[in-house]
Amino acid sequence: MKTLVTESNHLLEANLDWLHSQTVEWLREVDFWKDEAVFFYNLLRRSDVRSTFPARELAELENELIRITGQDITALKIALRQHEELLKALIMQTPGELESKYRQKHRDIMFDVTALENRIRNYKKQVFNYVKNL
Repeated sequence: MKTLVTESNHLLEANLDWLHSQTVEWLREVDFWKDEAVFFYNLLRRSDVRSTFPARELAELENELIRITGQDITALKIALRQHEELLKALIMQTPGELESKYRQKHRDIMFDVTALENRIRNYKKQVFNYVKNL
């Protein structure tokens, strides 16, 4: 968490081009997470996996995957696209209050990306743990 706080403080002075690059990187990461979700969905639907997993744990993994892909990834992608639109508006204006709002929103999104990335990492660990024991 200390790294996130240090990085969020850096955003107060960061170059707008760098912030844009970071947002584009996050968009690519979100798209990759969606691709991974398809893999995990297909994996969990396999009959050998379904017959091996305890039903309760399998249901929990499926529900978490639905929440991650159906709600959280979608919401984060919308926020990132809106963030890019704000940058576009910011570039077309003189710096000031809008730039401050953009930097604050970027900081907020950075925390959202990190939180979702950690949830996805934990999800993958759970699935890998079950699959390696098949």
